[in-house]
Amino acid sequence: MELWAEHCKTFNVKNDWIIPVEILHQVFYIVQNIPNYLDDKRKENLIEVLNRLKFTNCKNNLERNVKVSNENNENNENLPSFDFNLPEDSIDLSIEMSDARFQMLYAGHLMDRNTNSMDDPRVPFKPDDWQVEVLDVIDKNESALICCPTSSGKTFISFYAMEKVLRESDDGILVYVAPTKALVNQVTAEIYGRFKKNYKHGNKTTWGIYTREYRENHEKCQILVTVPQILEILVLSPQRISWARNIKRIIFDEVHMIGLDGEEHYDRLLLLSKSSPILALSATIGNPETFHKWIAKSKEIHGPPMRLIKSTKRFSDLQPYVYLPRFPLTLPSKTTVNSREQQQQSNNIILVNPLFSLSMNTLKEHGLPSDMTLVPSQCVQLWNVMKKHMGNNSPDGFDKLDPDIYFRDIGYIVKDDADRYEQELKKVFINYAKDDPTNKIIKSTIEELGTEVKNRFIELESTATDGLDVYGDKFPEVGIMPLLYELSAQDKLPAILFHFNR
Repeated sequence: MELWAEHCKTFNVKNDWIIPVEILHQVFYIVQNIPNYLDDKRKENLIEVLNRLKFTNCKNNLERNVKVSNENNENNENLPSFDFNLPEDSIDLSIEMSDARFQMLYAGHLMDRNTNSMDDPRVPFKPDDWQVEVLDVIDKNESALICCPTSSGKTFISFYAMEKVLRESDDGILVYVAPTKALVNQVTAEIYGRFKKNYKHGNKTTWGIYTREYRENHEKCQILVTVPQILEILVLSPQRISWARNIKRIIFDEVHMIGLDGEEHYDRLLLLSKSSPILALSATIGNPETFHKWIAKSKEIHGPPMRLIKSTKRFSDLQPYVYLPRFPLTLPSKTTVNSREQQQQSNNIILVNPLFSLSMNTLKEHGLPSDMTLVPSQCVQLWNVMKKHMGNNSPDGFDKLDPDIYFRDIGYIVKDDADRYEQELKKVFINYAKDDPTNKIIKSTIEELGTEVKNRFIELESTATDGLDVYGDKFPEVGIMPLLYELSAQDKLPAILFHFNR
């Protein structure tokens, strides 16, 4: 609160929203995670914090729904007391917008996530509901196609399958198949650091790696990490029959690589692994039901049942940006974190609302792509722009999606609340696009959402150095260092850079 008070006194325009975001998050963290700490006095302190920042709906929610027991009051009498002093009343600490809009615009990344996690003795963390399904599949020696977003924990939960093989015997083998050597090395390093085992006979080890360029421990390991081409050679080799019979499970990572860049090895391996239970992992299968039926058909006679486990929940939102620098390209003089006011003056890294990439014909015929999601701030942006082009003639029901109205009785917004709002708003967006009286609104909305990006592309093309094609291979070479410097200046490092042409 003192930091926020200092900011409010120093700057005429309040824009360092990290501080009030953290204050709001901490207030409800206390309420939800350490309720035994709350007595009447401490509850009043939290309410006053929300009141000073003018988080009115959140304050009302806390007053209405958080009950303090007499037991808490009695127990806390014996705890050390402390003075809780807020900044002086003359300092205006209000956020100058509704708390619903504030949370959607600036606190989406901290919204509490409900992934239906639960305690499970099989793993040292609280698995999500879909992860519990995978654990059950592994324990029953069944097979599964697992379709979940990137970074949701697919690879992590597969470690339980490795642990099971290591625990059951010294001879069982698990094969982990990755499509690239880089992923092979990464998974091998994780296995090396995670699993240790004492063998009765010395000529055994937990891990092994086998690629065309490099191999180690491949003949004496229980967990072999390899690429599709090598596994196909191994399972078809007459000299490896006894080895193949000891395979207890095969894990296919990035199984959607089937048919891409010559990865027909995956295709054949899925058919060759009829008798072994498999886990097929992917984040980007467009038609998982059809793909599941194809795999299941090959395994229903010769092997255990094949299940489909899907989850669309992503713990961390993906927020797209585009880097559109101005020529001549220069390196910033500072790479340390500047004040928030200075950071916001730089606009070479531009937020992108993915809806601007759509065409009206696509919307009318196919609707929105199933994997196109909006982060909370983009939902507010979409509602604002649609409302702007409607004027005072909003169709029935649209004004109910005003964030100030929609979240009024909710107060403290969690991710499930924001997700429901996103789905309702997108449904209205699609319906308006398909209806003649309102599709003009959607067309104007799409155009406005893309105005800044389109104008900056035009500026980039017109100001580029002579002979430099901003869409060619040379542009990334000259633009990569200014991009990294700018990411550093905005405290957006570390970063992972992908190069698709080696």
